[in-house]
Amino acid sequence: MENIEDIHHEQALRPRRTMEDFVTQNPNTHMTSIINPTIQANNFDLKPQLLLMLLSHYQFSGLANEDPNDHLERFLDLCTTFKYNGVSDDAIRLRLFKFTLAGRAKTWLNTLPAGSIVTWDDLQKKFLGKCFPPAKTIKLRNKIFQFLQEPEEHLSEAWERFNGLLKRFPSHKIELWSQIEIFYNGLNINTQRMIDAAAGGSINKKTPEQVHELIEEMTTNMYQYPMERSSKKVVGVYKLDSSTATQMQLEALQHQIANWQQQPNPVVASICGICGRGHADHECQGNVYALNSTLEQTNFVGNSRRMDPYSNTYTPGWRNHPNFSWSNTNQIEQNPPGFKPLQTNAQQKEEP
Repeated sequence: MENIEDIHHEQALRPRRTMEDFVTQNPNTHMTSIINPTIQANNFDLKPQLLLMLLSHYQFSGLANEDPNDHLERFLDLCTTFKYNGVSDDAIRLRLFKFTLAGRAKTWLNTLPAGSIVTWDDLQKKFLGKCFPPAKTIKLRNKIFQFLQEPEEHLSEAWERFNGLLKRFPSHKIELWSQIEIFYNGLNINTQRMIDAAAGGSINKKTPEQVHELIEEMTTNMYQYPMERSSKKVVGVYKLDSSTATQMQLEALQHQIANWQQQPNPVVASICGICGRGHADHECQGNVYALNSTLEQTNFVGNSRRMDPYSNTYTPGWRNHPNFSWSNTNQIEQNPPGFKPLQTNAQQKEEP
């Protein structure tokens, strides 16, 4: 048992701390979750251009539509583009990775216990465990097992899409034979027949490695000699069935007829049956009866001398007309039997 005097002596030797010392945070006690490895090289530094590239094109926020595996792959590809003597890969990756995180992902990294990440493997496991939860794993796994070839999708496109699903889920643990079976069963009947024909009748007689190599070879040939689709699907165009298209054509025709009926009837010019010119028959100067009626009205209103249509004072142009000129003044015109000859006005006055 310690002596009371020794305890008091030890307490007396301790530095006295004020209330301010207790409530003020010591900056030396703040540590990040990542412990950076020691670097032997004295000339190592992070270039501002590199940091700007990470902040601009290599950001991961932890959103539902972001792929953490794709982010890790892109980040590792970037790290392979430069090398420093005396600097390990872990030292470079651990120092740069925190600059690729933003939003919730950045908050998650800062809330990890201090010094909990020592190696790059530690960081990858914690990152995938947070950003690739079991629910997301199950969803992606179901996409693999429920794979189906899309309409108008070629074999090469379907194969590329299927491998993309496997790549997004590196820990799928699906054996090669099962991968081939899932992919083959998800193809349409025509594509299956094409693969069977290339396999010599059926893929069941081939090993999984042989079928995988066969599909790779077929898709490579398709890339070299692309096939044209039978029908190109236009985005944003709605395809009508035959009945709807016919109904729309009938409505358009009815609309045209209605517009035609609303238009005013065109004025048709009259053609004279006597002289063939552009006026009515009763307006023709060659119409004797219409001409007499007009002359009588003119003489009555104007109180002018009587105008004989056959005289020299009326329309000289008609003087020599074959229908109105006198061929022989001395010749007496023969009338049909039963009709009296026509008399002029002068003859009527001379008769008693």
